[in-house]
Formats: sequence, C-alpha cells, structure tokens
Amino acid sequence: QKEFAKKAGIAANIPEATIKVMQDTTEEVVKATSIQNQVTLATIDATQQNIKTFNDNAKSFAELNRNILQSWISAFTTKNN
Repeated sequence: QKEFAKKAGIAANIPEATIKVMQDTTEEVVKATSIQNQVTLATIDATQQNIKTFNDNAKSFAELNRNILQSWISAFTTKNN
C-alpha cells in the first residue's frame, strides 16, 4: 500500500504503531464477523429443527385426535347395531 501511495504522490507517513493498530483492529473485526456468521448459521439450524419438531408433533397430535374420534365413532356404531 505504501508503494501505491508513493506512486500516486500521496504522503503516507503513518507510524508503524498506527498501522499495527489498524491491522489488529481489522483482524478482530474479521474474527467477530466470522463468529457472528457461525452463530447465525447455528440459529438457523436450530430454528429449522424446532419447526420440524413442531410439525412432527402437530401431525402426531392430529393422528391421535383422529384415532380417538374413530374410537368414539366405533363405540357408538357398535352399540346402535
């Protein structure tokens, strides 16, 4: 970057300590973004699992209700005959 600044005629007299701080800050931002992305992906996966579990439970509940209703219908139809 210093070479490009020199070629462009831009004064780039930045102390090394400042450059190091900027590089360290950039690295930490990249790490934080990476961790945030991992957390986001884990949250999406957990949400997908929760939705799947909810759907499975809803299907099981509907099946149970259907079976109970069928049992009641069977009980009353046999008594009437």
